[in-house]
Amino acid sequence: MSIHPDDLARIQQLSRSAPVTGDVVPIDWNVYEQALNQAFPGADAVVTASWCRFGKAIIEALVDSPNFAIVGHLGIFVCSGKKKMMGLGGPAFDQIPWSKVSTYGQDDYVSSDGRTAKFVIEFAGPGGIFLGRLNWQVFAKRFQQTRNDEAAMNAARERDRVYNVIEELLSA
Repeated sequence: MSIHPDDLARIQQLSRSAPVTGDVVPIDWNVYEQALNQAFPGADAVVTASWCRFGKAIIEALVDSPNFAIVGHLGIFVCSGKKKMMGLGGPAFDQIPWSKVSTYGQDDYVSSDGRTAKFVIEFAGPGGIFLGRLNWQVFAKRFQQTRNDEAAMNAARERDRVYNVIEELLSA
């Protein structure tokens, strides 16, 4: 089963209307569709989307690449519409099916100099096994405190918005 063209059009619309708190990457929608078909065939129940980063390691200093994430009834799907390294092996994507999630939560990481902040949602499976994290990252610029504060608040708001959707889905 593959996703319906109307569903892909809706996801493309969500990518254009999702709040931008950091980097946005150009998406090859053909590759994105291939990845989505592998991850969640028939993914017609997308609830929300966000431009964010996805990490698979618990390393606060790590800077993850920008991605486009969709949150739906089956789980989280993250893809930037790129192929795996050197174009080998098909599309590059990450997913967290809700069936694997046993705990999740929000966290904030701010560097000691205050120049970098991450607002994250972390997911763990049974036994506390780390499944991944969505994160919205802010890199502060010197001598622009008001702009930096606004960027950090926007990133935190977007994380909170996505978290509320996830909480509603998983509590149902």
